[in-house]
Amino acid sequence: MSGRTYTRDDIIEGEPHDLDAGLPLPGYRMDIVYEDVALVRYVSRDRADGSLRESERSSLWINTNEGWRLRFHQGTPLPQV
Repeated sequence: MSGRTYTRDDIIEGEPHDLDAGLPLPGYRMDIVYEDVALVRYVSRDRADGSLRESERSSLWINTNEGWRLRFHQGTPLPQV
């Protein structure tokens, strides 16, 4: 677990890197928690250094005049097997 926090600028200014992620997203679920507010949850899977990493992901989305906008995202690593 890193415990790191990233700002929008951190992400935009960061170095691009390859990500070997798998689709479909296991456990994908979207719940409307309030008018124009959605909570999305799923498990992400990717490979780093040949080993499989899984994380529980949660995102909060707000529907604005410009469309759906991500307002919060969290990833919690699952224990490696």
